[in-house]
Amino acid sequence: MGLCWSSSRTTHLSASERMKEHKVIEQAKPTRGRGRPKLSDPDTGDTRAKIASVARVLFIEEGYQGVSMRKIASKVPCSVGVLYHHYKNKRDILQDIWDDIFLTSFTYCHKAAGKHKNAIDKLQHFCMAYVRYWDNHPDHFKMIYLLDRQENEDLAYTNQSFSYLKYEWITEFIASAIQSGELIPEEGISAHQIAESLYSISQGLAYRRVCYEGHPEKQDTVSGVAIRGLLKGLVTQST
Repeated sequence: MGLCWSSSRTTHLSASERMKEHKVIEQAKPTRGRGRPKLSDPDTGDTRAKIASVARVLFIEEGYQGVSMRKIASKVPCSVGVLYHHYKNKRDILQDIWDDIFLTSFTYCHKAAGKHKNAIDKLQHFCMAYVRYWDNHPDHFKMIYLLDRQENEDLAYTNQSFSYLKYEWITEFIASAIQSGELIPEEGISAHQIAESLYSISQGLAYRRVCYEGHPEKQDTVSGVAIRGLLKGLVTQST
């Protein structure tokens, strides 16, 4: 999947600002009602979480195409009416699941990067944490990248400005390193090219860890060698 850029105003916000805005938007979302009595806030949150949790398991076990709203309702269990009170369709549920996974993974990566002071170390450890997160949560990786989405447009990313926070954070770290003089790009290589290369290699490492068995080597060792090697080949470190 190629990288896409949202045309909305959020394109002009930093990755950190987007995450903050996303949290505010999510907290402000009204529950969807169709003439039914409003649920209390605790009930609403618990029910939505239960629906998303059940749907996540069903989508992985039976595929997105093989799961209906009625089946989700029967497994929660709740009435189909209650299900539609919270979500308008399967795509709406899937987007909620994706947003939750992205938010969790990016928070994890950003926390790992935050333990380091200079931009190069932040960049490296952010990418290593990205691979580590998917390795530790293979079902999350499968939910995002390996569902049977090829034949259904419902499974295209519907919230580009949030799903690509990881790519944009990498770009910000690179820009910071260039600005501080920690990195001097080789002639003809842009920060965005470096970011896309790091995005691609970390995604490939994550796919390898999740989809192929028989890798006894420590994940951080392999990730570190690959990411450091790529950085060394793409940029000239200042002295």
